[in-house]
Amino acid sequence: DEMLITKPRTSHSWYGVYFDVLAKDTPVTITAIQSGCSSDLPDRNMQVKVWTCDKGSFEGNEEDPSSWTLLGDKNMELDEIPYDRYSFDSTDLRYCDLPFGSPIFVGAGERKGFLVHTNQIGGLVLRGGFGPEARINGWRVGAKTDETLHVSLCAGKVCSEVPFKLESAAYARGFVGSVRYTINQ
Repeated sequence: DEMLITKPRTSHSWYGVYFDVLAKDTPVTITAIQSGCSSDLPDRNMQVKVWTCDKGSFEGNEEDPSSWTLLGDKNMELDEIPYDRYSFDSTDLRYCDLPFGSPIFVGAGERKGFLVHTNQIGGLVLRGGFGPEARINGWRVGAKTDETLHVSLCAGKVCSEVPFKLESAAYARGFVGSVRYTINQ
């Protein structure tokens, strides 16, 4: 197993986020996605759902539920991920496994869209955010946020308290956590 661990969260968290996993030169199989919740959340027990986009990238499919397959749905307690303005490394953070049914194949050079959604406003930690944080990272939706030799994560959009309904703020956000995968030869 290989693992991509993202850079640490910024001060932003929300109900959920769309993002793409891009397999670079080699096909990969995604076997797990891990993340956490805001340290400001009074109740860390929440409903967590993970979907994958049947049409490849999440872009252009965000508000079309028929383009998505539910991978997992679970009431669970997410680990708190503290915000540390001066942290540049998140390898020591404890992310927890999100509900994830079957492994997902991503062909070489292809993108696979994911939506991770919770039923709480601070349910999922993110990178990017509003105002100054959004301007600092300078991402566009679809831009690379993190990478290993084999995969890149691509910035997405946040969704509202209702899955498949975008929030009006158009800033790109980065998924925070880890993605476990195997390399297919």
